[in-house]
Amino acid sequence: MNRWFQYIKERFPLPVYMLLGCGYAFSGIACALWPLPVMEVFIATVLLLVFLFELRIMDEYKDREKDKIAHPTRPIPRGLFSEQEVARFIAYGLITMALLVLGLAFAGYVVTSALYCVVTIYLFLMYKEFFVGHWLGKRPFLYAITHQPIGALLALAATALVAPHTVFTQTPVSYAVTTLGGFFAYEVARKLNPNAHPLLQTYVVVAGHKKTFVAFFISLATAIAGLFLMGMPGWILALPIFTACSFLILFWKPHFYKAVEGITTFNLIVCVWAGVILHYLK
Repeated sequence: MNRWFQYIKERFPLPVYMLLGCGYAFSGIACALWPLPVMEVFIATVLLLVFLFELRIMDEYKDREKDKIAHPTRPIPRGLFSEQEVARFIAYGLITMALLVLGLAFAGYVVTSALYCVVTIYLFLMYKEFFVGHWLGKRPFLYAITHQPIGALLALAATALVAPHTVFTQTPVSYAVTTLGGFFAYEVARKLNPNAHPLLQTYVVVAGHKKTFVAFFISLATAIAGLFLMGMPGWILALPIFTACSFLILFWKPHFYKAVEGITTFNLIVCVWAGVILHYLK
């Protein structure tokens, strides 16, 4: 048990993941109903945290060979867990998600159950890298794109807990688009180190700053479109615009990538909590 506490401390910091999980849960529900019902918020948060923990473990397992060289102090390379233990825990996690799907259906949350079932299947496909991992591995941007839709599904699953008939209406869909853009921008921003080990395939190393900026800009434009369609006031849109512009400094100061990552992280938090923010700005 102490090993798992150590792992959570290192690789699954609860304050960070609670901020993300609660953001999805609160905002997804807020897109359809206010005040927030305690039971549905609790269920949505559990669904999100189980998913995020399973995703974290899967990423650790998929990156184990790279980490042995590029990050030898991470849990698997240094022997905190064996590869067999991690693989077994991944299976347990998928079983847990499948049981949650069944529990939701029996509790009457049929639409959320269906969406979480799709999330579970899609997560498994991500784990297997859609059975074309070698091909995708050579195309980092396409690899990243294939991993983004699952976030939008989770946002819609939260809404479906309280108002399944509104899931595909403007506000919930716009919120899902907002999170999609915000997360893809963060995915790009966390891989901007020009001096990272070649095995890590950071975007600026593989594609250069120009192509990376285009991907970054498109992702933030997607977030802006989502925020606009949600009905956010214009001044809120200044944040993703500023975030997009922050990348430009890397053309002259590539070692400022941590500053860009920090700004993009804050933008992501705003995107994830956009549903709640919208309520208080109305």
